[in-house]
Amino acid sequence: MKSNALPGAERGPIALSKLFVPNAALNYVDRPRLSDILDRSSSFRLTLVAAPAGFGKTTLVSNWIGRRAVRAAWLSLEPADNTFVRFWSCAAAAIDRASPGFYEAAMPIFLSFGETSAESAMSFFLNELIGRIAEETTLVVDDYHFIDNSAIHDGLAFLLDHLPASFHLVMVSRTVPPLPLSRMRARRQVLELDGRDLRFTADEAMELQNKTSESRLTPDEITELDAKTEGWAVGLILAFHSLAATGGNESFLRSFDGHNRYVFDYLIDEVIHRQPQNVQNFLLRTSILERFSVSLCDAVTGSTHSASAISYLEKANLFVSPLDDTRTWYKYHHLFAEALRNRLNETYDLATRRELHQGAHRWFGERGLYREAIKHALAAEDFDSAGLYMERHLPEMIGSGEESDLLRWLSEMPLRSIVRFTNLFFFQESVQAAKGRAAEARRYLDQVEALLNTEPELLESERIKEMQLHIRMYSNSLSYYEGDIDGFIGQLKSNLDLLVRHGSIANVVNMGEALLYRGPVGFGGRLRKIAYLSSNVSADEKLSLVLHRSLEGLGVILLADLLYELNRITESRLALEKALYGGAFPRNPAALAPGYILMSKILQAEGRMDEAREIILRAAEEMMDCRSPRWQMIVEARLARLQLATGETEAAAAWINARHIRVMERADVSREYENFTLARVLMSQGELRKALGWLSRISMEAKQADRIASRIEALLLQSICYKELADYAGAVAALAQACELARPEGYIRIFMDEGQTLTPIFERWLSEASLDEEMAAYANLLRARVSEGGLSASYARMKHSLTIKLTEREREVLRKIGEGLSNEEIGKQLFLSTGTVKKYAYNIYEKLQVKNRVQAISRAMEMGLL
Repeated sequence: MKSNALPGAERGPIALSKLFVPNAALNYVDRPRLSDILDRSSSFRLTLVAAPAGFGKTTLVSNWIGRRAVRAAWLSLEPADNTFVRFWSCAAAAIDRASPGFYEAAMPIFLSFGETSAESAMSFFLNELIGRIAEETTLVVDDYHFIDNSAIHDGLAFLLDHLPASFHLVMVSRTVPPLPLSRMRARRQVLELDGRDLRFTADEAMELQNKTSESRLTPDEITELDAKTEGWAVGLILAFHSLAATGGNESFLRSFDGHNRYVFDYLIDEVIHRQPQNVQNFLLRTSILERFSVSLCDAVTGSTHSASAISYLEKANLFVSPLDDTRTWYKYHHLFAEALRNRLNETYDLATRRELHQGAHRWFGERGLYREAIKHALAAEDFDSAGLYMERHLPEMIGSGEESDLLRWLSEMPLRSIVRFTNLFFFQESVQAAKGRAAEARRYLDQVEALLNTEPELLESERIKEMQLHIRMYSNSLSYYEGDIDGFIGQLKSNLDLLVRHGSIANVVNMGEALLYRGPVGFGGRLRKIAYLSSNVSADEKLSLVLHRSLEGLGVILLADLLYELNRITESRLALEKALYGGAFPRNPAALAPGYILMSKILQAEGRMDEAREIILRAAEEMMDCRSPRWQMIVEARLARLQLATGETEAAAAWINARHIRVMERADVSREYENFTLARVLMSQGELRKALGWLSRISMEAKQADRIASRIEALLLQSICYKELADYAGAVAALAQACELARPEGYIRIFMDEGQTLTPIFERWLSEASLDEEMAAYANLLRARVSEGGLSASYARMKHSLTIKLTEREREVLRKIGEGLSNEEIGKQLFLSTGTVKKYAYNIYEKLQVKNRVQAISRAMEMGLL
């Protein structure tokens, strides 16, 4: 049967009913005073309509859109939309209805970045908005109170900071969202309506009465009722319904008092109780549904009279709203639905309620709407059906970025049910391992093994054997993540034949490392472990093949990383060239991007800067072609570092600004490469104190994640900052800490890459400190290597454009000074007087912070100006 969801397996089912502007109820009251306020929303980035339930927020905004012909995209949220990828998938689908093609362009962004890099994802999303939304467009996000995910809040806050002038956001919520509203108010960027604005006036209440019921209160009685309900729309409607059933206006008004919620609880019971029994039954049974249609209600209630029931409810204005123009889909008002569900729980036993959910999940499942099917199957505690839906749609869910939802659903299932679905079990296991929770994953494997041993009746004997086989292979990849090289190699050898046939089951994956050796795949930068692994498998061709497959091609990059860090540049390049250009290398971004970045570092170390830049430019194009924004951004960060290396500080800073990379409260390790790039740009701009603070946060995150190499880089950059601030004690202390971490692993190149700016710090340390023999030998080795010259991306070379700005004429004079010409000779060549040349020279000395020609030449060469 046809699904009422967006087509395309990569999208996941986003119900079209979520994206329709809700139609007006039959008793809608036009409120021009509020519509006039909303007309001003085009002058603000955000319009916030925040008031408790039942104040008519959604009705007001939807009818404003319809009556004023606003070009709008609409999104109605549900509790299930509270994950980063799901929320922005829905938002992109909503915008797509106003700007066709937007969804296809935006979705790869969120699938690529996931939950971990909200601002990075939003940077790409913003570019799509700017590039595609030319006409004035408003996105309405209804029921935002369902969202409590900080990544979503952060993404929206970022978006609001940078919205293009043609795009506006209207947010409808029961609560005030945690967004930077104070700042927006100060900047006059937010328009707000709250419960005080939304209260019905006496005149509006009179019109509402006329459209809701046949009862008639006098103007004075309406004024009294309006005061007692505090203009609360739902309270007024319920009061009119109750009056129509009871009569006796005076006695009713006398007894009518109290807080909104108590009024509602009382009146809702009154209204429901006064409905015919068949309508009461319909209301309670269908209250389990977030949205409903005639055929869905028939499936849940077991009747064939749902069409007449829905028609009755709509005509009676009993809090039911059509969600589309064809009146196919409906929903109950949230408050009404909550009250119905409370009553359902009090009225029906657990078995009956499960039966209702059974009917719902079957209906959704038959139509491929797996999200609702899974939700209702879990509510029915029909775990076999829930597992079946998940396994059947597993590729679709992974492809549409719904891993978080899948993990949440699996957490609601007992283990004995999960093991019936092998793919689900190993999905859950592999996610834990890939995120570095190896110990947790190991315990999970042990629990499953124990369960299969104690309850063999759970599965057929052949399936148990298959599960045990897969557990052995997964145990192999866990040994790798745990850094147990001997255990890993031992399991490789004992399962060689199995791994040759089923190697993909035990894959080790790259979750986003630009420098592969620094993350879990490289044991947090432990070079000795990488070397030990390499030496143990290199002699065995079959073992090497299995390792290569298990690492999905990452093993060659890891080996090249090792050789590079040991300063064996030629060997590193040969190994990497064979991998990248040999034809057998996997063409997936997680392997290609780190490979290209490493090759550019090698070329830069060999002084081949043009080739280093060229390979990164090609890599960026390739990442764009394969629609992988996360890897595209990492490759772009490498290009920014090359720009720093050649003195193009303004270009690097422009990229930082364009991608909205900034100092945050927390330096998330998932963005480490970009974070370090930001630190280097700050240093090049002379913002050394700011860079120090940012590097401290990076270092803290790296320490918590047990990333040795990252801590070394942070310490080296801190040492350079302290040196530039003339704090040699701080510089030496940071360098000493870096060497303490680096010496056991044999790091060399990470020091050389910072260039000769480290030389005076090494000299100060070696002259002042009393080092043991091993550390002294290591420090002297590093000093010698650094003095040879490392990457041209050293701090001294990249500190140029924004801190030292020379005019074109000053650059000409500086070049002539560098050639050793006198002031008179410079004047003759540049057609300047000797006095003018002296003025230019004085300006140059001031900018370079030197006192004479010799110092100027030395400083200019150090900074790449000569």
